[in-house]
Amino acid sequence: MVSTIDRLMCWVMMFMLVVISGCKKGIVDNKSVYEEKAWTWIFYNDEDFQPTTSQVLGWFSNEAYSGENLNVVVLSDKHDSPAYIYYVDENHETVLLEEMGELNMGSGNTLRNFIQYAKETYPAARYLISAYDHGMCWAGACEDGTSGGDRLTLNEFQNALSTAGGADVFCFTGPCVMANIEAAYELKDDVGLYIASEAYSLYGWWNYIIGDICDLLNQHPDTTLTAIGNSIIDLIREDSHRWDYQSIHTMCAIEMSRINDVAYALDRFCSHAMDIHTRYDTVWTIYEDVRWFMEDLQVDLYDFAENLYAIEGDLQIRSDLEELMKCIDDAVIAETHGSHYEGAHGLSIYLPGKNAYAGYNYHFEPQYADPGYGLDFVAHTSWVDFLNVCYE
Repeated sequence: MVSTIDRLMCWVMMFMLVVISGCKKGIVDNKSVYEEKAWTWIFYNDEDFQPTTSQVLGWFSNEAYSGENLNVVVLSDKHDSPAYIYYVDENHETVLLEEMGELNMGSGNTLRNFIQYAKETYPAARYLISAYDHGMCWAGACEDGTSGGDRLTLNEFQNALSTAGGADVFCFTGPCVMANIEAAYELKDDVGLYIASEAYSLYGWWNYIIGDICDLLNQHPDTTLTAIGNSIIDLIREDSHRWDYQSIHTMCAIEMSRINDVAYALDRFCSHAMDIHTRYDTVWTIYEDVRWFMEDLQVDLYDFAENLYAIEGDLQIRSDLEELMKCIDDAVIAETHGSHYEGAHGLSIYLPGKNAYAGYNYHFEPQYADPGYGLDFVAHTSWVDFLNVCYE
């Protein structure tokens, strides 16, 4: 027979189980490791800039959710508050996981540590990583206003991703002008699908499609990367009617396994052009007709090649340019742009106009060609040598 004491102990244990279960709605034990799902979305939300009215975390969580096949984890740092790690649950609620204190979001260590934390705590078969804040093309992204404006360089992005195991999909959800050959080449070995904008960008490009992306990953977890890229670009294109600034949007999806082909084709063109010409004035003949971005500093690489092809007389160089355009077409699997950016094809390159070049006392922005800065594209191609021939 069960004694009165045994019954009492049973009731006490049941009561404690109820209490413990209720506590899980508060701060989640950061040592917990949850069952592997198909996807984990890791959002690096750098809002550490002024003004402090940015609401990206709220906009994101209003749309994002975790589900049967998807976990969503966010590191968020605002200018006037500490950094926090949140889990976005199935009801779009941000559940606090960690209070991190003040972090430097422009440090590669911060990015690496967060990716590792998210992967260890919410393991998945595949990972989507997205990052928000200002972008500066080949100079990187994600400045931290309370850390002296420190910014993640492309080399820091690469090291963080490589150390933490990479990502199946990497999106710049807001940073401007990050769809460039320098960034894509830097991250090609650590990312399967790369999504970014050639032109100036806003979080608004993504504001109403986050839920749709969650639906895609959660309801169709085995979707191919190519299908994901096409779906995201289609969503941005279809949603663009919401914006007053519809005409200035750009976004593309790049299959990173094909970036080496683009770089090789470009390098071959540069080598042949330099063999034939001690100066390559043809660049300046067509420059005003090429689609440029970021105040005459970046140009669309396909549009550049297409305009050169139209007037270049050398058969070898024409063949090189034709191959370059084909490789870009193969790598950029989906692209959208507004009417202001006709001539955009999804991938830009650093080619400052003569006025911009003169503004730097007739040299490149010093870090671009500096081996110590760590741009793999500069180290592995002859693009800088070709630019010297153009600016001779």
